[in-house]
Amino acid sequence: MIQSLKRTFDILEYIATNGNLVRVNDISQALGLQKTTVHNFLTSLKELGYVEQDELT
Repeated sequence: MIQSLKRTFDILEYIATNGNLVRVNDISQALGLQKTTVHNFLTSLKELGYVEQDELT
């Protein structure tokens, strides 16, 4: 399995399960990933239109 693809779906599933307002730190701890890794994935997902960032954060 392609690890980056699995991580992408793990992050999306976490967001879907835990509500739309989740923090990078929450995802990082829950999935055992580095915060920078989660941030990079979320940045890509945002650019592709799959997630949005709260403008206050």
